Amino acid sequence: MQKLATFFIVVVLIARGVLFIYDKNKDKIDKLIEPSDRITNETSTTTKPSSSSTDATDAREVSFTTLTFLLTEGKDIYYYVGPFTGTLNTINRDYAGAFIKAYKEGINPDDLMFVIKSDGSTTFKNVIDMLDEMSKNEVPAGHYKEAEITQEETDKINLIKKTKNG
Repeated sequence: MQKLATFFIVVVLIARGVLFIYDKNKDKIDKLIEPSDRITNETSTTTKPSSSSTDATDAREVSFTTLTFLLTEGKDIYYYVGPFTGTLNTINRDYAGAFIKAYKEGINPDDLMFVIKSDGSTTFKNVIDMLDEMSKNEVPAGHYKEAEITQEETDKINLIKKTKNG
């Protein structure tokens, strides 16, 4: 009987912890799925995107409902919605699944698209983990893809890292 009581207490504590973490990050999820064409930036630095022909082609292919993840070596995942405008937001890698699920529920299934990009510092495991999150959250195969990271995105990530660290 004592083991059952201990087990019940542990389950309740874990449930409270999960609810606490969700409540603490709920505002980020709500900002992501509210209807707008621009999400506010958590970082104070911005860069202007270039007007090269490859970026113009990518911009035509990216709709305002496309969510792009930029994977790096750390726990942070950088993201933006729609075409790259020089503004990046961050989420912790541990919350990627809940983030994907919330975004998926807030978007018309026909317009849903995720783009996964990784810089040279990310590991193969990080990319596979992100693809696993797509599978776990039942994102249809045609609604996510991997793509090459652009120089502007890489520059922005490096600028953010320098600002954080120094």
